[in-house]
Amino acid sequence: MNNSVPPKISIITCFLNVEQYLEEMIESVLQQEYENWELLLIDDGSTDNSTSIAKKYVSRYPGKIIYREHNGHSNRGASASRNVGIDMATGEFIAFLDADDVWLPDLLSCLLTLMQAHSVALVCEASEYWYDWSNTERQNVIIPVGTEQDRYYAPPQLMLNLYPLGKGAAPCPCGMLVKKESVKNTEGLTSLCGNV
Repeated sequence: MNNSVPPKISIITCFLNVEQYLEEMIESVLQQEYENWELLLIDDGSTDNSTSIAKKYVSRYPGKIIYREHNGHSNRGASASRNVGIDMATGEFIAFLDADDVWLPDLLSCLLTLMQAHSVALVCEASEYWYDWSNTERQNVIIPVGTEQDRYYAPPQLMLNLYPLGKGAAPCPCGMLVKKESVKNTEGLTSLCGNV
């Protein structure tokens, strides 16, 4: 019988004035089948009700949902905010979730299973764009990463296949799971999301 604790996943969400989406995003994390996670909410200087929504969830789920803001409640941008989250992360793996996106309940378990099955440092999934919430005449669409799906690519070959884009989308941070040590070895997200 294997009683080992499954690895922790640190979920990083930076947010700025997203009060209409934040609660639904947090609820999608709470509904994950995979349970060993922490949600790091990085406030990038919100001036709407986002800050109080985030703090409400922190008080309901102490130690599981954690809030941080920049000095003086300033706005520093997505890369700086994600790097704060990376520094705070206590998990072996990192996942990014934008404040206006949601996950299906099996996302974390699927990504971790894929990563462990192939012994890789990063996996990514396609994104589904839900148009029918606001326009019932428009169909939802799944936009896969711009490569052949369900295939392993070494980083140099992946870059050659992805850029320039033509067959799909670049990997979305909200569909990625990455080993924390890999992100730390590249000095945060400057190589993934721009300079701070």
